[in-house]
Amino acid sequence: MPIFLVALIVAFLEITAVPYARINAATFDLQIIMLVFFSLKKGIRVGTMLGILFGILSGVFSTGSLLLNILLYSLTGFTVGYIGQWFYKERLATFILMVFCSMVVIYFSQYLYIVTHFQIHVSALDYAGRLFLPPALYTAFMSIFLFYFFREL
Repeated sequence: MPIFLVALIVAFLEITAVPYARINAATFDLQIIMLVFFSLKKGIRVGTMLGILFGILSGVFSTGSLLLNILLYSLTGFTVGYIGQWFYKERLATFILMVFCSMVVIYFSQYLYIVTHFQIHVSALDYAGRLFLPPALYTAFMSIFLFYFFREL
């Protein structure tokens, strides 16, 4: 099955089904899991292209900035693909670490965008404790199960 067809299915699930699989206010990010997996597995080019696709979809279906989402997701795909050249790609621990770090970087960048552009003053520790550490941990936990699923593709 082509990667971009799977990416469209994942994007559809992200919009329709994933919001119902939440724990308190934390939902996992299926797009980040797929982006990190295929960036590690296929390299820089596929990671960047998937990042652009997921950035467009996240920007269109969220209240954030479209260009910021495209930039964050494509840079995440590029960076994970680039760093993945030095790691063993079939190791679960590497995959979980990359998913967690990608989530933290994306959410922290969005926090910086919100604080600077909308003049909302929320402390970084409060924002991290409530809004981006729980989804990052939940996404890293869910990536354990999806690692074995994506490996079969």
